[in-house]
Amino acid sequence: MSDRRHSKNFMEEADVALTVCKKDGEIVYMNQKSRKTFLKPGMPDIIGQNVLDCHPEPARTLLNDLLIHPRNNAYTIEKNGVKKLIFQTPWYDKGEYAGFMELSMEIPFQMKHMVRTPGTGHPTAGTGNHAAGTGNHAAGTGNHAAGTGNHVAGTGNHAAGNGNYAAGTGSSRSDSASNRNVGEAPQQQKSQPQKPQRKRCSPNSIFELKPNEVFVFGSNLSGSHGGGAARVAYEKFGAVWGEGVGHFGQTYAIPTMQGGVETIKPYVDQFIAYAMQHFELTFLVTRIGCGIAGFKDEDIAPLFKAAMKVDNILLPGSFVKVIENL
Repeated sequence: MSDRRHSKNFMEEADVALTVCKKDGEIVYMNQKSRKTFLKPGMPDIIGQNVLDCHPEPARTLLNDLLIHPRNNAYTIEKNGVKKLIFQTPWYDKGEYAGFMELSMEIPFQMKHMVRTPGTGHPTAGTGNHAAGTGNHAAGTGNHAAGTGNHVAGTGNHAAGNGNYAAGTGSSRSDSASNRNVGEAPQQQKSQPQKPQRKRCSPNSIFELKPNEVFVFGSNLSGSHGGGAARVAYEKFGAVWGEGVGHFGQTYAIPTMQGGVETIKPYVDQFIAYAMQHFELTFLVTRIGCGIAGFKDEDIAPLFKAAMKVDNILLPGSFVKVIENL
């Protein structure tokens, strides 16, 4: 029996749900645990179906991005009192990217964390209080709730960057500390209560980006990036002409020209869910919708209320002020 057949047999009865799809999204394998987890009684087999057709937004967009930009993705979820670790990873055939697989396994809420001491080879027990995956990565696939905002993420260590950011964000109203992080409470003596820290803000003007930073701008559904921040995104940071929604290069497009505020909200929610899946990136939001689209800060800012708790999303100072006064 070949090694490949051995591997498949090992996984077929493993107590881990394994789902495999090709790079075009076609589901090609589900082991017993996966079928039991994702197929309701009497539900027909979904082998051969496209994994994107099995998911609503925003999970669909997140999955599609994993197919296009293969990478590892890991997070935890909790549903019906059960905690699971989800690990998604590309798979390869003769060295060529062929698709991605997802492993889903139940884990205890509290897990011992072992630290190996260099040179000894012996693990040193951690505090035992490290829960496996604190839920800081929201979003997901399968029947996992994607980007619901229930997972508050980050430690606040994502800085907006230091220095000289430049223009192109439209006619943004000045915050009191453009081109730097603002509003951080000063250090106080231990005997005094510390004031709450304000949300860090994106720079008023952005000329350049660090490798892990993403320029978030207002677009139109046709992806015609001809003016304002959209033009800057296209000319400087990798936005793609004809693509009006999502992550391209070092940009993320949120359409704002298709109607009222209610038509923008689903795309903002989708963006927040996406950012919560990508804590390796810092998203610098411009005053989307407040230029050519003709909206005011008071119209758009409330759409980003959930982003106030997401540390890798930096909002314009004018948006933060509106949200803080809601």
